[in-house]
Amino acid sequence: LPIARALVLLHARQMRDALSELDKMTPLWGGGPLPPPVSLQLRLYTFGVRAAVEATMKDEAAVARTATAIRQDAVAHPENRMAQSALHFAMGMQALAKGDRGGALTEWAQCLTDDTLCQGYLSMHSPDSASEPAPGTTRPIAPRAATRGYVNARDPIFLYLSSRGSTLP
Repeated sequence: LPIARALVLLHARQMRDALSELDKMTPLWGGGPLPPPVSLQLRLYTFGVRAAVEATMKDEAAVARTATAIRQDAVAHPENRMAQSALHFAMGMQALAKGDRGGALTEWAQCLTDDTLCQGYLSMHSPDSASEPAPGTTRPIAPRAATRGYVNARDPIFLYLSSRGSTLP
């Protein structure tokens, strides 16, 4: 899927290419063949990755527009916990684009434990991840996820973190 390619391009610092891949997702959730709940989840994840790309580019205006789109979905679907989590992720990305790491961490701490995109960024930007682990040791992946005892080993964020030498919680 283009969204997986966009995540790889994001971490390879090829932002324009990542945005191009994300643009390919719109036909799938923008009135495409998917049922509405699936379409919403795909839209939220696409916008989440877009917010990460835009924040990495330090494009505050673009992140604000993306967060507004997610906010509209969260308001339209107050019962959808993933929509609420996506909103916290996007608001954290807005803070990060402004250079407010503390504000980003505060928002990301409110995400669902199984929101792997958000938990991945929380883990990567937490104060305990600011320095490299001592030789022979590793940093845990998304420690909050341990409370659920679940890790999706095919999730792109999990794969990325594990490739950096982190361990499972």
